[in-house]
Amino acid sequence: MQQIGRRLDRAVHLTVRNAFVLCVPFVVAELGATALDALTSNDWNGYLVWLVVASLLEIWARVAVVCALRDMNFARALGAALRRPALLLYVVVACAEPWLLDISFNLWSPLLFAAGSLVVFASMLALVDSVAHGVSPGRAFAYWLREMCRWRRLGVNLVGALVAGCLVVLVPDILSDLPWSDTAWASALLAVAYGVGDAFAMVFVVLWYEAALDERYGRDIEHVLDGRTPAGRYPLA
Repeated sequence: MQQIGRRLDRAVHLTVRNAFVLCVPFVVAELGATALDALTSNDWNGYLVWLVVASLLEIWARVAVVCALRDMNFARALGAALRRPALLLYVVVACAEPWLLDISFNLWSPLLFAAGSLVVFASMLALVDSVAHGVSPGRAFAYWLREMCRWRRLGVNLVGALVAGCLVVLVPDILSDLPWSDTAWASALLAVAYGVGDAFAMVFVVLWYEAALDERYGRDIEHVLDGRTPAGRYPLA
């Protein structure tokens, strides 16, 4: 639990120190989704259009942030998802997130939220794997889903997944329930708040990914001793 707390604290500090680079993609994605919500029809077809486009924007923002953390030029990081069409497969999971992370006041809601958080957490870790090492989305997602369900680490993984799930869904839900005025400015402020929460969650996932690799394969002691950054590490961290 202390390690998870330290990772979350580090994610918050890293995001705050690099707020422009790490928050702008998610804020842009949220603003785009908010604008689209106002333009689409209030029916099932309109909702599907909004869901697909919003999920595309979300995946673009996640890829941009991972690339920015890998010391990529900000402009190149923003275009990274466009150069990796295979990453669009993650949009499928992103489209399912509203159901996987649904918060309802019933007997099964906590269990469903926990299970959904594990799936979403695995998909976010898999996306980092695909961006960092070019692993195919299907293979990466299957690997991290198995890792999430390993019995010996299920408790720790569940706590990490719940942290990410709450940052992605629960915090925005709490904010949206506050008595905001029904204006474009209020919607924009909410979109900014949602984007910052998404940025915290994605940076937390990246740090978790690095810690998982360190635990599995160990650190490169030569790079640790001479202070260099090993290939695949995240210089901003």
